[in-house]
Amino acid sequence: MSTNRVCLLGGGFIGRPLAIAFQNSGYDVTVVLKSHLRHNDFSKLGIKTIISEVGKSSPITDFGKFDILVVAYPIGRLASRQELMDQINWIGLGFPKDCIHRVFLTSSISVYPDGLGCVDELCTIRPEGYGAAQLGYEEALSQIYGAKLTIFRLAGLVGSDERLPGSFLAGKQHVPNALSPVNMVHQQDVVRFIMAAVIQRIQNEVINICYPSHPTRFDYYTLAAKALGYVPPTFSSEQIKKPRVISSNKSIEILGLSYEFMI
Repeated sequence: MSTNRVCLLGGGFIGRPLAIAFQNSGYDVTVVLKSHLRHNDFSKLGIKTIISEVGKSSPITDFGKFDILVVAYPIGRLASRQELMDQINWIGLGFPKDCIHRVFLTSSISVYPDGLGCVDELCTIRPEGYGAAQLGYEEALSQIYGAKLTIFRLAGLVGSDERLPGSFLAGKQHVPNALSPVNMVHQQDVVRFIMAAVIQRIQNEVINICYPSHPTRFDYYTLAAKALGYVPPTFSSEQIKKPRVISSNKSIEILGLSYEFMI
């Protein structure tokens, strides 16, 4: 039985390079896009697309077409509870548990509250706000897919011309939290780790993907701005957020990879 047919929800900052990685690894990949804006880009790459907005269009009902589902569709900070439930229902109807072999979700380290110090995947302290919505999204998909689901909790994303950290705070003044550690990861390392999990047939895991070095915000954004020739930000003494360091030990141990791309 074939297990190389992949449906990838989302063709953005992570979805696009992930689709290319699947294609280069011999997988039969189809990307679900919410609009026609990116269709030509994928078509030029020889990657199939379906235009169907998650949670709003009719669910995809060709159940036998895919073996692996990858949800790389950001839930959005402004999404309402009803919109999130519509997304979950759309996914569950379009890709029933009995018709899909494995499911991979790109989530976020926002599920870990600030002030915990060093935190790993065993953390049981529940977040508030956006983090609570993200954790609820994880739990809802887990209810549908059970042990078939693997969750990747991604740190802050950098990489390519779209997300150059030197531009994030360049020229800003009186920026708080100068001494807070940063939790970042490069786009290409995210793709490498997700592909490794797919190829190794990882299931039923929660895995942080975060660069293992955590400089302070002051050091990180000052050096990053200077590297691009921008005016570095200035920082205040105000410390609003309590420190939080995301452990990436499990990702390194379970997947046998190291982080190659500096943040």
